[in-house]
Amino acid sequence: MSGRTEAGEIIKLRIRLLLERAIDRRLDRLLRAAGRQVYLLRDDRSMRENQIRNVLDVALSKPSLDVVTNFIRYQMGRSGGNQAWLHNNFGQKVVEDIERGVVPELAAEVTDEVSREVPEADRNEVAREARLRLVRLYLGYLNRWFYYGFKTRRWDDIAAATKEAGTDV
Repeated sequence: MSGRTEAGEIIKLRIRLLLERAIDRRLDRLLRAAGRQVYLLRDDRSMRENQIRNVLDVALSKPSLDVVTNFIRYQMGRSGGNQAWLHNNFGQKVVEDIERGVVPELAAEVTDEVSREVPEADRNEVAREARLRLVRLYLGYLNRWFYYGFKTRRWDDIAAATKEAGTDV
């Protein structure tokens, strides 16, 4: 391996490590945002465990945010008799978190942080990777919160755990 190739690999590893650390520092905000959306399902009886898990599976198998949000919209459209994704505007709120809400906000913070530490990093690539990882984490938290609420019916626990200081759920 040439010195230039080796230096490039070191930079990639440094970016990956910084990306992970920057995301880790923001997990609580992501977790709370997912919980606040799941709380919208507190009085719904049609959402099933596998429905949110299916969206997470799409996110884990495809490196595209557009594919994920398209799948959620598909779920909303096919709800028909099963109104789960439409209940309290749940599906739309999840799409908003992914496209314009908590995910891009945190991704921008992560991208800025990584770019400050490694100025030669490709900002667009860092931003793309940050958003993809954050979406996967967000959907994983969404799935876990729903599973807890669905199985225990302790929706108020979710509301309390995801409340931001000085705000109501």
